Order: sequence, then C-alpha cells, then structure tokens
Amino acid sequence: LQRASEGVDIGTPLGSPSSFLEPTTIAAQHKGTITDHLYGYVDLQFAFVFPACCQSMLEIMCARGARMHYVPDQDRPVVDPKSANVDSPDVGYGSVAAEYPREVMYAFLMARKVLPEGLEIGLSHGDHTKAFMKIALHWRYIGQFTFLFDGRFYVLRVTPFGFKWATHTFSPFPMAIQQKAIADFRRHLLVCSELSHMTDAKKAFIVQAWLGIFNYCDDYLGATPMLGSLPAYLTTFIYEAGLAIMGQGCWSARKALEDGFFASSQCFIGIVFDAINDTVRVDVSMWIKLRDMLLTVTPATTSYTLGFAQRIFGVLIWIIQVHSTWRPYV
Repeated sequence: LQRASEGVDIGTPLGSPSSFLEPTTIAAQHKGTITDHLYGYVDLQFAFVFPACCQSMLEIMCARGARMHYVPDQDRPVVDPKSANVDSPDVGYGSVAAEYPREVMYAFLMARKVLPEGLEIGLSHGDHTKAFMKIALHWRYIGQFTFLFDGRFYVLRVTPFGFKWATHTFSPFPMAIQQKAIADFRRHLLVCSELSHMTDAKKAFIVQAWLGIFNYCDDYLGATPMLGSLPAYLTTFIYEAGLAIMGQGCWSARKALEDGFFASSQCFIGIVFDAINDTVRVDVSMWIKLRDMLLTVTPATTSYTLGFAQRIFGVLIWIIQVHSTWRPYV
C-alpha cells in the first residue's frame, strides 16, 4: 500500500547531467504507432509532454535521458534506459512473482489425488493491461525516464517496460491479488453447495490442497473443479481482488475475450496446460518464433548480432526447460 500511494524508489543517483538520446531505428520506423501510444500515456497521466523549447529547463532539472524502442510483434513501446539500468541498484524489492510449469503441474497432480475421480478441471487465463505502467515512480524520481521522440520530450511518471526492476516493483501487487483470491475461494469451498455431500474432513482436505491461482508477472491462470457455479465464483474472486488492489481498468478486456473462459486447456506463459490429460507442451507460437529466426540464417551471412544469438538461445532454453521439468511426473 505504501508503494502504491507514494510510488517506488528506483535508486538511481540524482543530479546527473542530462543526455537526451534519439530513438532506435525500429522505433523511428513506427513513428505513427508510437505517437498514438504516447498520447495515450499522456491522456492516462502516465507521462508529461514538453515541447522542444523546454530542453534547457529539463537540463537544469537534471532529467535523465532514455532511448525509445519498439517491439512490433507485441505492439509495445519499450524504453531502453541503458544508463538507468546500469545506475539503478537492487533496492530490495524481492523476487518476481512467477510460478513455472513445475509448480503448476504439481498442483494439478495434487488436485487429481483429492478430487473425485473423473471430475473435470477447468482453466481460465487473465492478464493485466499495461501492467508495469500502473506503478508510479516516487516524486523524487520523476524525470529519470525522459525521452525525446519526434521533437517532443516525454517524462514518464511510472515504471516503463524495459526497466530491469519493473517486474520487481510490480510483483507485490499480483502476489496480493493471488493471495486474496485464494483465501476468498477457499472460504467459499467450505460452505458451497457443490461440496455439501462431503464430510467436513474431506472438504477441509480439498480446501487445503487446492492451489488454483498461478501468476507469472501480469499473467494469471485459474483452475477449478467444473462443478456448478464454482468457475463463476473463482473468476469473480480474481476479478474483484484485482479491482480492490490495482483499481478500475486493471484487467485486459482483449485478453478476457480471447482466453477468459474455462476450458480443459489454456496457454499460459507460452505453454499449453492440458488439465484432462495432465500434460504440458510448448505453445506452437514459440516453435514458429524459433523457425522464423532460424530461417534468417543463411550461408551468405558471415556474422550475426549478439542480440540475435541470445534470442535464439533464449527460446531453445525455454523449450528444453519446459519439457525436461515435466518429464519426472511422466
């Protein structure tokens, strides 16, 4: 609550000389799209905008320049604040809220042991919209993410995508949402009519073993027995917890339309979880991404950038890790 009301401390040294950087080549190629996003940020009060004539004023205030970048396949402006990332120390915000395939599949197996045989488990996927952008900077650090784009200066008031501690400063909020929704749903399981035929001991055992909300930064996966109104209650508890902790407009309507229903399988963090067959596999989009990158490798090209090699390596490691972590359960 203190971080939400006062903003986060990013720890960068204050008073450094200003140095405003031009956008990356990719960002410059998507000028119109990024401009629309930036005007949206200003409208949402995520940023201040200043004309070029205010550069001297920003320099006097020691605003820290950041480079604007853009990720086309995600339609996401990303600030590339190299100096801020280098100069910002670990200010002790703790680990990133993340549960991986191993933890999710372990929970599925535990559910299989305690739920009646043949009972279907339904999965639902939720996502925040502009998640990190919801986390305000402490007033002392407003100006530490200032970037020049198309002749205007944009001063962010929030932690941007691209900042290395953004996920850490954001993590307390999804963890709080998860804990509140889990507690609400467990209390409901104890009194719901769907389990009224069970003994108190059996219900208590199911409630204790149920771990049906997982999150990875701003992504959520909900799991519930497909009995009566239990799916509706779980969805309501997750939705209301988000509103209570992060406010109106925190949930992505687009993601809700795409994945916000209960089904036997759902894609979560690039992985398809199948609750009927108790299996997990890498989503086809990850294989397509790997294939497209490998197709650009030709005998005529003698060298590649380090970033390109790192992206290929990252996708390969992710695919190998997913399948290797599931193997012990098979």
